Amino acid sequence: MKTQLIVDSAEDYSAWVQSQVAQSTSNEAIALVPNSDRSDADYLSALAQPLDLDVDAAALSHLHAHHQAAVASADIR
Repeated sequence: MKTQLIVDSAEDYSAWVQSQVAQSTSNEAIALVPNSDRSDADYLSALAQPLDLDVDAAALSHLHAHHQAAVASADIR
């Protein structure tokens, strides 16, 4: 098996991303970018509401803390 890693400059990558977006002819959203004027909770609630998800803020906070601890632990190794 052969693996190839291609490293482009930030400018080249940005141009490539723009060309990919420009080539897209569908009306589907490629990605959603959160507005900086909304909190994370407000942004996520707009996504969770149509899915009828019962998102508990305390549970999300616990998961976030657990994730941060796991990331910190992985950085130490």
